[in-house]
Amino acid sequence: MSPLARAALDQGEAEVIQLALERGHRHVCLDDLRGRRMAMASGLIVVGALGLLALAKVKGVIPVIKPYTDRLLSEGAWYSPDLVARVLAGVGE
Repeated sequence: MSPLARAALDQGEAEVIQLALERGHRHVCLDDLRGRRMAMASGLIVVGALGLLALAKVKGVIPVIKPYTDRLLSEGAWYSPDLVARVLAGVGE
């Protein structure tokens, strides 16, 4: 990743993308729009935290995701209420 690209991202996002590229991983988990765009421009497949939670429920790893979305929101994560509602509805909650 170029120094210019790294400067446009938060350190954590830049490191996630760089590590994925260095290790040949195809997927990353990022929620920030700028980081997601940069990752996709780098050829990576991006999923967010809500997507991972939905996948975990579908795979039977966790029985429900609402407690996790509630905790994310209470800890300061920001997701559009419509997005959260769509994700919850998509997994039957």
